[in-house]
Amino acid sequence: MREIVRGYTTYFLEEALVSDHFESVALAGEALSEVVEDLPELRNVFEIPDINKRLIKEIIKDIVEKKFPTEAASLLAFMAAAEQQSQFVAVINQLIGEMEALAGMTKSLVKEDKPLFTPDNFASLYLYTFQKYTSYRQARDLMAGYLEPVFEAAANLADLRTVEDSLFAVSNTVNENRELAKVLGDPYVAGKVKLSIVSSLFASRTDPIAYRILRFAVSIPRVRDLAGLIGFCVELITAERGRRLAEVRSVVPLAPEEERQLHTLLERLVGKKVEMRFVIDSNLMGGFVVLLGDYFIDASLLAKFNQLSENLVLSA
Repeated sequence: MREIVRGYTTYFLEEALVSDHFESVALAGEALSEVVEDLPELRNVFEIPDINKRLIKEIIKDIVEKKFPTEAASLLAFMAAAEQQSQFVAVINQLIGEMEALAGMTKSLVKEDKPLFTPDNFASLYLYTFQKYTSYRQARDLMAGYLEPVFEAAANLADLRTVEDSLFAVSNTVNENRELAKVLGDPYVAGKVKLSIVSSLFASRTDPIAYRILRFAVSIPRVRDLAGLIGFCVELITAERGRRLAEVRSVVPLAPEEERQLHTLLERLVGKKVEMRFVIDSNLMGGFVVLLGDYFIDASLLAKFNQLSENLVLSA
C-alpha cells in the first residue's frame, strides 16, 4: 500500500471513530472486495490503457456509490487513482486485513470497557502497528494523503487560509525552539510523549483542523524534522489555493512599500499569485532573504559583506 493511500485511509478511519461507527467501517473492507468481484464494469475500467487518474477516480466513485456507502466509495476511488492498476486488488486485500485486525483489537477490549482507540491516539497506534519505520519521503506522502480529504471537505478555498496560518505559526514555533524541535524530532521518543507535548502546547490555541493535521504528523513513526513536515503541509495548502508560498526572513519587519515591491517582483518571477510569509530572523545582520520553491534570493547585509570581501581579495 502506498503511503498516500494509508494517509487517506487514516483520516477516513478517524472520522468513523469520532462518529461512533468505527467497528462497522473497519469491517467495510469486505465491501471493497465485493465491489471488485461483483461489478464487471469496474474491472473494465481498470483495463483501459493510460486512463487519466482523475477520470478513473470519478468513474469508480460513480459506479460504487450506487451499491455502497459514500465513505467506502470515496476510499475505493482514491485508492484506484493512487495505486498502480496491477496492484489494486492486492492493496484492497491488504487493507481488508488491516481493518479486520483493528476491529479485532477493538472487540477484545469491549468487555473490559477499555477503549483502545481515541481520536488522539488512533493514528499513532495504527501507523506503528502496520508501518514501524517511515522515511522523510514516505512521511510527506502520508501527509499528502491525509490532507486530501481535508481539501475535499473544505467548503471553499478561503477556509484553508486559517489552517495554513496556524500550521505556519506552529512550524515557526518549533523551528525557534531548539529543545522542542529536538524532542519532537527524536525517533526514539515514544509517540504518546510527543502527542502529549503537542496537545499541551497547541491544542487550545490552534485551529482545530490544523491541530488535527499536526497530531497526525507527530504520529508518523520516526519523523526527524517535524517543522519541515509541517512546512510541507503549508506548501500543499498554498498550492491547493492556487498560489505559491514565499518565506521572507528579515531582522526587522519590511516597510509596507518594500513589501509591495518585493511581492510584485516575486509574482513576476514565478508567473503566479504569491503569498508571502514573514519571519523575524535575528541571525541576519540586516536586509532579507527569500525562499520560494527552488528560488533563493539573498538580499541580506551578510551576503553583501561577503561579496565586498571577495571583491577586495580579487582586486588586491
